[in-house]
Amino acid sequence: MLFYKKIFLMILLFTNIVKLNSNILFFTNNFKINQKKYYSVLKCKNILIYDELMPTLYTNINIKNKSTRKNVYSLEHIYPSSYIDKLAKNDMHNIVKTSKNINNARSNYKFCDIIEYKYDIKTKEWYKEHNIINTSKWIQLENNNYVNHKKKIFIPNNNSKGIISRAILYMKFKYNYSIDKIINIDTLIKWYIDYPPSNNEIYHNNIIKELQNEDNIFIKNYNNKKQINNLIKELYKK
Repeated sequence: MLFYKKIFLMILLFTNIVKLNSNILFFTNNFKINQKKYYSVLKCKNILIYDELMPTLYTNINIKNKSTRKNVYSLEHIYPSSYIDKLAKNDMHNIVKTSKNINNARSNYKFCDIIEYKYDIKTKEWYKEHNIINTSKWIQLENNNYVNHKKKIFIPNNNSKGIISRAILYMKFKYNYSIDKIINIDTLIKWYIDYPPSNNEIYHNNIIKELQNEDNIFIKNYNNKKQINNLIKELYKK
């Protein structure tokens, strides 16, 4: 009888499904998540840092050692936490891991691009406005990120622009937040179109959906051209 009990327990472990105190636990690639209506914020944030398939913002540092990750990485609120309420601060669609150094450098500064463009909604053409990096007081950070502390603006690297745009769009339409302090509308739309979701960004969305029971539709429906056109019209409404 004892032998069969051991076999049963081994099967449960092998299938990565455990029932404990009436709360169902399910597994990502590296660890378990407590799936409740009110999920543990701490556990969710740990997932963002310790799951290697989760995206990394700004930096290309890839720490394999799990005990070292906590010392190197921190969590970035793409739409800055200083501008949002308590409920939105814990929305994981807006949180991505990055290095502590770049997180501190970005602060709550506005995003911009090296070359800023303006979009003409009538002609549907992009026009180059100016090369912002030619001005003084810029500091080049690791991995082609730039910060200007005097003007309080931050230029992310190309690999980060798409996920930034879709997180900001999510926050705007989910919580009706203004984006004027965060990024220019033209830049936001250009990043959204030019930098499609990576596999890591899609993975992030899928895991957060399991936790929060909600997609970031700007990731899920990225290839829906009708949605993009409606999005542009909505953002450019005066």
